Amino acid sequence: MSRYGIAEWYGRPLMSLTPAERCAYAAIAMGEAAPPVCPFRPMVCNKRGGVCSIQPYREADQRINGVAGEPVIVCPTRFEQDMIPRSYFQQNSWPFVRTSMTSHLIHSTTVGLIGGHPAPSD
Repeated sequence: MSRYGIAEWYGRPLMSLTPAERCAYAAIAMGEAAPPVCPFRPMVCNKRGGVCSIQPYREADQRINGVAGEPVIVCPTRFEQDMIPRSYFQQNSWPFVRTSMTSHLIHSTTVGLIGGHPAPSD
């Protein structure tokens, strides 16, 4: 079985991070430390959580057991790296480029948050 998880976190491949680096990035994502400079644009990362891309991983015994597919960009800044605006890709009919004002990809099963925001009340 595969499921999506972080591929790049603050511009670094997740699988290349040491446990200490993962803990440091988690502290940044939780707002406990200042975010690093974005490696794709000359500015401090301004995206909550710092996730640049996600990818499917094989899962075994509730642990990552290898990569199961290609990364998918989820950060709008990645579409603007090298100063190429996202609209360029859309105007040239690249079918894989989609924009969204909000994303409900991430849904916590333990604290009832969707993408870091409270779940809508029914």
